Amino acid sequence: MKKPFMIHFRSLYVVDTFMKIMVNRVRTGEWHVPEITPDELYDLMNSNKTPLLLYNLRLVGEDGLIPGIKRIHTRKLIGYLERLQSYKDKPIVNVCGGGGMSMIATEIMIQAGFKDVKSLNGGMTLWNKKGYPIINYKHREE
Repeated sequence: MKKPFMIHFRSLYVVDTFMKIMVNRVRTGEWHVPEITPDELYDLMNSNKTPLLLYNLRLVGEDGLIPGIKRIHTRKLIGYLERLQSYKDKPIVNVCGGGGMSMIATEIMIQAGFKDVKSLNGGMTLWNKKGYPIINYKHREE
């Protein structure tokens, strides 16, 4: 028996919020989400600079994670922002499969007042293509 298709309210809220932001930015010509390349991220992770927070926005079943990454399901992002208030001025990189969902999360976080948040350009697809390290176990949502 197939499971019923369910839409979560927070998922709709995230998409609705993003669409309003995107339409406004396209109209005003201000659309730009800060990104970081896999090469830049790898170098940053191996430097002695400020600790970096990495957030994986992919589904729990998707394997192949950047070492040290924390998992946040996209539908929980809005509620999770309250718990991240102390990190508003710290570097954060959002990661997804191809870069699209992390751009949405990055824009939402910028609108919520986060100062140094970026999306991984190309997501895990490009990270893997570059041959950078991954961990191959599934872990719980943070």
